[in-house]
Amino acid sequence: MALLEVKRTPEGKILARRRDGRPLTLEDREEAKRLAGAAQEPPSENDPILPPEAWFPEFHRFHVQVVRETPNLDWGWLRDHRPDLFQSIRAKENELDGLEHARLSQVMAILREWRELVFKAQFEPTDAGKPQTGGTVN
Repeated sequence: MALLEVKRTPEGKILARRRDGRPLTLEDREEAKRLAGAAQEPPSENDPILPPEAWFPEFHRFHVQVVRETPNLDWGWLRDHRPDLFQSIRAKENELDGLEHARLSQVMAILREWRELVFKAQFEPTDAGKPQTGGTVN
């Protein structure tokens, strides 16, 4: 389920609320503006509006690929020691889960942000002071 519900009034004002009932953060307000702006623009050939059936299988393949590339990421450690980063990753996943028909550019932006957060988490130092990766960094 998407974290934000965004609507535009007939006067063009943006109305947004969080589905969890919490107050809007600055990041929520920015995201609401971005979503409201994307909804206003007509679809183009280079940025079509896609149904979930068109983009979700790609997200699933991408998700599997990223998980395979980060085999030593300790989600429990991340949840306990970096709850902000853990929640940011989960928020992006929830945002994707809540999308219905969406612009290709919107889906790609969320996927890119999610991947960057996961890779950032991979290199968080653990209690032993080493990154959470067994591989080498080029």
